[in-house]
Order: sequence, then C-alpha cells, then structure tokens
Amino acid sequence: MTQRQPQVWAGTDVGKGHHWITVVDSDGDPLWNRKLVNFESNILAAFGEAMGMSDHVTWALDLIDGPASLLLEVLGSHGQNPRYVTGSKFAPSRRASAAKARAA
Repeated sequence: MTQRQPQVWAGTDVGKGHHWITVVDSDGDPLWNRKLVNFESNILAAFGEAMGMSDHVTWALDLIDGPASLLLEVLGSHGQNPRYVTGSKFAPSRRASAAKARAA
C-alpha cells in the first residue's frame, strides 16, 4: 500500500463511457493511473481509494457537464469541489504516467 500523503491531486480525463483518473503526489509523481468505467460503484471505489491516500484531495476534471455529470454528482455529494482544467493539460500527464508504469 502507498504511504499516506499530505496532499494528492486527482486529475480526470472525462469520457462518455469511461474516464481516466491519475492521482499524483505533491511532487507530481503518479500514485495510480487507471481507466474508470462511468458507473457510480466504480466512481465511489476510486473516490474512496483517493481519499484513503490523503486528508486533502484536489479533484480536477477536463469537462464540467454532460459525461462528467455522474462524477460531479458523486464528488459533490461527498463535499468535494472539483476544479475545471482544460483537457490539453491532462494528455501529457497521462502519457508520462503510462510511461512510468511501463518502466516499473
């Protein structure tokens, strides 16, 4: 299990049927990166895992409507206030995380 962090960021590349979530530590190092099928049970599981890593999780999404609606509802119902970040910011991070995972 990963050591508890003082702060983590959960960046979400929102899609219609699934999302990609990358959780990084305060140094920007990926803690996990995965495909998340857009079902409430999957979102709740990922939410619980991220919240179990730190008392302070900052959520960032590249969409704030349509396909992100369920994710936004789950986060909001748990007192989270996600931030909008343009999708072009997620692509390099996701590629870097995937490359680190392959190298490990």
